Amino acid sequence: MVDIRHVRPQDWQSLKAIRLESLSDAPEAFCTTYEEAASYANDVWIKRASVDPVGGSSVSVIAMDDADAVGLAVGVLCDDGALDVVSVFVAPEHRGTGVAQELMAMVETWGREQGADRAVLEVEEGNQRAGAFYARLGYLPTGKRETYAGRFWLQRVELTKSLR
Repeated sequence: MVDIRHVRPQDWQSLKAIRLESLSDAPEAFCTTYEEAASYANDVWIKRASVDPVGGSSVSVIAMDDADAVGLAVGVLCDDGALDVVSVFVAPEHRGTGVAQELMAMVETWGREQGADRAVLEVEEGNQRAGAFYARLGYLPTGKRETYAGRFWLQRVELTKSLR
């Protein structure tokens, strides 16, 4: 059974492992490169795992299958009242099992509890599976498109969902 929970300080190695897996599996989906993240000192991962979601400005949610991290979602509160979902990843062997939906639900619930009125995220234009998933969750295109910095061939499409 997969356990979906807020990242805890003792999860730092699992957080590092799933983040590196996400960057290896889908390098076009994230702004950080695998090489960049792999070079971070352990202190960086410990600090990221130690962010307290209660009253904080960000939340990291991890999916654990026994001792293995199999999913991750990260949300950040913005000054304009939005919850920016900055990272979502599920390991290939757990896709289509409901893990992504549970990760998103926990991040959105946290955002709502912090007063966010909407969630926003960006998806790579050619990632049809992710786009369809977000549409099923109620996300709609805003019409905004951006090019990844340094990767002119990749377009991100912004999606939004009301949290009210």
